Amino acid sequence: MTRVRSESGAINILNVIIMLVLLIALGFAFELSAALDQQNAQTNDCSAARDATMASQNLLVAKNSDDPGLAIATAAVKSLRANGFNGEVEVWFYEASAVPQSKRAWAWGIQTKSSLKGYFATYSLGDFDIPIGAHVTAHAVPYTAGKAWRPADSGNGKYSFKAGSDTPEYEEYTSTKELPQEVIDEMKTAVNQATNNK
Repeated sequence: MTRVRSESGAINILNVIIMLVLLIALGFAFELSAALDQQNAQTNDCSAARDATMASQNLLVAKNSDDPGLAIATAAVKSLRANGFNGEVEVWFYEASAVPQSKRAWAWGIQTKSSLKGYFATYSLGDFDIPIGAHVTAHAVPYTAGKAWRPADSGNGKYSFKAGSDTPEYEEYTSTKELPQEVIDEMKTAVNQATNNK
């Protein structure tokens, strides 16, 4: 009888452990699903921000601005905040110089960053936040009649907005090598468009 009770107790403990593992796995799956939902929402917000930066009125503001990079970054963040995204935002901007005098060529990228507290992941892995992010890129060759006006400094670089902030920290870039590859590809497309449509 003692042996039967001992085996029964071991089975009960094993069942508890299995149930606990299943519960953690189920909770982790729920958190991953929530993270994917947030990532999809961020992707949609990024796409809306890209559309906002490419809207004719915002391109006109940027084209006539002393700091077109800041104008593009501000339009992107304004759209993101209006859609309810309050996480971190990075905007890369670059204006090419090797284009005809009658043309201007821009490329930019928008990156969002946030995280979701992983309560079940924390229980099993220690303090753990699930990182969430999305990014989009764009380019433009603003219309100009005759020789294009260019500001002394186009604001080439990265604009970093902290969570909830509409005011960026600016890091100047002097070479396209400092840009993400996706933005470099957009720049090549913009330069080709500006060069071939003289």
